[in-house]
This record gives sequence, structure tokens and C-alpha cells, in this order.
Amino acid sequence: MKPFTRNRLFYLYIFILMTSALNTKNVIKGVNNVGADSLSSDLMGYAEVAWEYFDPGVGVNSVTGLNYGSFVPPSGGWKCLTDWDLGCYVMAILDAERLGILDKGGTWGADYRIEKVLSFLEDRELHEDDIPCLSYDSTDGEINNPEPTNKYDTGRLLVALHHLKKMRPSLTNRIDDVVHLKCNYISMAGTLSSSPNPENYYIAKGFSYFGFNGTNIQDAMTIPEEMINGPTVDIYGIDIPDVKLISEQVLHTMFEVETDSDFWEVAYRTYIVQEKRWEATGEYTAFTEGNIETSPYYIYEYINSPPNTWYITAIGHGSLSITPIAYLKAALGFHAIYDTSYTQEMVDYLTPRLETVYGYKDGVDEDGSRVDVLSDKTNSLIINAVRYALKKPIKDFDKMFEENSVSMIYPSDDPGKPLVLGPAMLSDWTASGLVYTKLGNVSEGVDTNPLFVDQATGRPYGDTGEGVITFGGPDVNLVTYWAEVSGSAPIHFVIGADSFSFEEKDGTIIPGAELPISVINFDEDMFVIEVFQDEDLRNFMVIQGFGWKGSYAGGKFFDRQIYPNIDDYYSQWVIVKWEDTNSDGFVNAPGDGDTYTVIAEG
Repeated sequence: MKPFTRNRLFYLYIFILMTSALNTKNVIKGVNNVGADSLSSDLMGYAEVAWEYFDPGVGVNSVTGLNYGSFVPPSGGWKCLTDWDLGCYVMAILDAERLGILDKGGTWGADYRIEKVLSFLEDRELHEDDIPCLSYDSTDGEINNPEPTNKYDTGRLLVALHHLKKMRPSLTNRIDDVVHLKCNYISMAGTLSSSPNPENYYIAKGFSYFGFNGTNIQDAMTIPEEMINGPTVDIYGIDIPDVKLISEQVLHTMFEVETDSDFWEVAYRTYIVQEKRWEATGEYTAFTEGNIETSPYYIYEYINSPPNTWYITAIGHGSLSITPIAYLKAALGFHAIYDTSYTQEMVDYLTPRLETVYGYKDGVDEDGSRVDVLSDKTNSLIINAVRYALKKPIKDFDKMFEENSVSMIYPSDDPGKPLVLGPAMLSDWTASGLVYTKLGNVSEGVDTNPLFVDQATGRPYGDTGEGVITFGGPDVNLVTYWAEVSGSAPIHFVIGADSFSFEEKDGTIIPGAELPISVINFDEDMFVIEVFQDEDLRNFMVIQGFGWKGSYAGGKFFDRQIYPNIDDYYSQWVIVKWEDTNSDGFVNAPGDGDTYTVIAEG
């Protein structure tokens, strides 16, 4: 992209505000963040293989567009779905799009698939109680099992629909109509339990996203704290919460809903006790639920199911004498979070044994026998895990930046900048003061400092896993320029004949993300806040506006709106329009007189 220069204004009082902000630093939040080395470059490859399951004619019906619960080549499997399965498919679509392995448009693109799913939800026949049936035939959308669905499958679907609303705001009314008008979930919401275990917490989150907030659901929000502070059982020297504990819902919670430090601790203990079992027995351990090839066909491997540990069962059964299975979705899920030598070794053992042209089979038991079944639950969770590892959302600001080593790089005002970029005004620095105060370990420099930035390319220096935060657009900031030219940044700035706009890096137009040049730096502006990783898995945050007021508004929006509600921001980027509603010529923070309108996020 050819550099250009935008008209920028400069107000001295902004500098005063910024310098006062830099003199105050917040205490770092105490969130458990057990990390390790950089994730393998094979991660995208895992997601690409897993997505093969969702090819039409494999794990998705080529007429209805509905997914199959399982597939056994060449043409077998369970060609039906529950609402849990449907939730898995929705999340797989959204995360495949985020990863760039599924186009948004076109036949069998994300929009096409979502329309098939949403039309099914709008039109399907319900149980007589006005709730969905337990399962539906994916080949025609008709009822398979006429029994009513359950709160677990419903909660999982609601989590997925919540994500769909956030990625496709235009579908909000249709989704809300399905949940609140077509289906009667009120009585079901009243049956949710606040008994402490990850599954109850996860499904309560799903219901809460749609306004079901009875006392029982409010009580369920304290489940992570209760699990950590309640009774425990010692397993291989690890204090495991004495509750029903299985990896599946732990991973879904980590990847899909906002959590706190208590749940992070639950997740870590769930992981590390399985590594300890491997150390003690030599057997790869990735306990969760999944398929087997003989009756009862679907099992649950509990790490703890009071009063039993390492307990394998199935619906309608007691303890089963089955050789434990290391399920790939659990192995890759924990690898995405912790990336230890153990998870890498286990994934390297499992993936070549389970990879097919149709996606991944479920797992390998401790005798070395393979489970020759492919499922939507396995392949969708693998895609979710890779997205979690590679497409960190804004809500992970603490782990990406707040508790990390960060280089804060400012665009310099040097008129002789490399790459024919223009000089920045001090106003391009202004947003930094509202972010700087939230960081714990910061090195500061300008983009013309060769110790911070490669002057030939704009690429900042730094080690894998470290953070880089910068401000201003690609016309004045070497780092932003490099991030867009290299393809690392998901959102790119585009200049037209008489307008500025933001587009996705593949050129996809973002509706509403455009303003005429004539209003920039006056009474309107627009900004993007985006986080991403480069090819070296370094964490980046860029705040840039069309003009200086946009960048400044971006800092204020992050400080006043995003940061206090950080757990709500699952998106990787958000584009916001700022309007000087009170006509005072100043950029007021959200709630102080100006209007901030979210245009898009993804």
C-alpha cells in the first residue's frame, strides 16, 4: 500500500492529559496464566485437517447443510444431530472463518452455512412443550428422537448462538426470535443447577447470555470459586476439586466463555493431573467424552466422579471396564492452552494415527487401538483450540499484554521517516497513556529507533510470546505499516478518492466502516482496536483512527468501555464510530457526552 498523509490537528491539553496518565500505574490483576514455549507451526495444519470433516458429503449433508454427529467412512455414521452437535458446528464455522480456512461468502462459505443452520432453527418442528426434540435427522431436518432436549445441549447451543450474534450483529433479531419466541426455554432455565462442576457453569453461561438470570443461574456464576475453595481430593499430589470433572466442558469454557482466575486454576489442575498420570503410568492421558466402536458407543472418562477417580461410564451404565482412550480433542485442547513438552509429545503421537482425508478420528486407547469414528465434536473442538491459540481475542489482554513483557512503540514526528511515511503528531501518542497504565513491564521507544524497529521493513524486534502495542495508522507508523503489508493485522486502512475505510485483510468490505474525508478530525471519526499474533507468535495491539481524534477516541473507548468489561470481548477486533455529539470540539469518553457506535467486530 502506498503511504499517504492525513490531515491531523494538535491540541496541547491532550499532552497534559497523557503525561498525567503516565504517572499512575495500576496493580496487575492476578490471573493464573500457565504458559510455555511457542505453539507448533503445525497448529493451522491441524485445523485444516479437522475442517475436512465439515465438507459437504462428509460430515455435513450436501442438501440440508446440517452436520452429522459422526461419520464412519465411506458412508456410515450417525447422520443426525442434537443441539449440542449443532452448537459445535456453529462454533466450527465461526472459528474456521476467523482462522481464514473458510471464506465468508460464496457457496458453502460461512454465511451460506449459517443461513442453512438458522433456517433450520426457525423452521424445525418442536416437542409438544415448545422446546426442541432430543435429536433431528440431518438428511431432512425431521425429528429423529421425539423426546425433549435437555438443558446441557441447550446451554451449549446458546453459547454458540451468543458468539454468532457477536460476529453477525445483523442476525440478532432472528436469533433472539428463535430463543425467546419460537422456543419456550423459561421452564428449562429454572431447572439449571448451581452445584459446582464445570458443566453446570458452562451451560449457565449460555442461558445467561440470553437474559435467563434466575437465582439459580446467578448462583451458578460462583461455581469456579466454589470449586477452588471447596472440598478436594488428592490425585497424584494435585488437589482436584471433589466434583464431577471431565475435560470436555473445561475446554469449552476456556475457549468460549469469559472466565476468572479461579476457573483458570481449575483448568490447570485438570490438565496437570493428567500429565502426572502419564508420568506415573507411562500412558498418554487425555480423558474426556467420546465415541467408541461398540456398545454403548459413547463414553465419559471422568478424572473425578465422587467417590471415584479415573472413572469411565456411559449414560445408563455404571463403571465400564474399558481400556482408557486418549482423545485427540482433549490433547490438542490442552496443547493450545499450555503448550508443554508433554502435550506436544502426545499430539505428535496421536495426530498421525488419527488423521484421514475426512478429518480426525476420535482417539487411541492405551493398547494402541484406534477409535475408527470421526465426529463433529472432535473436529470442531480442534478448530476451536487452534483459534484460541492463534487468534487471541481482546479479552485475553491480561495474558497477552498486562502480565507480559511489552514494547510500546510510538510513531515519531521525524519528517524524514523511512518507507516514505509521514511524521506523526503528538496526538498520535495520546491513546497510549490510557493503555500504558494497565501494563506491568513496558519498554518504550519510537518507530524510528533501530533498536526497536527494522528501518527497512517496519518490523519490530522482539522475542516469541512478547507483546507490542502501537498507535496510529500506516501512513505515520512504521509498525502499523509493516503489520498491514505483512498480512499480520486482520484489519487494513484504505484510502479512497474522497473517503477513508477499514477493510478485512483479504479485501472484504466491512459495511459501515467508511467515512468521507471531509468529516475526519471535525465532528466524526472512526477507529479500530485490534489484537493479533504475527508469524513468530508475538502479541500485537494496534489502535488507529482515520484521524487523530479517532486514535484518541480509541484510547478512551478502551479505557472506559472495553477494559472494565474485558471478558465480554471475544472478538479479535472492533471498529467503532465516534461522534462529537455535544459539539464541544473535544473527544469525550463514553458516557461523557459523545456517541460511540460499534460498527463491526470479528
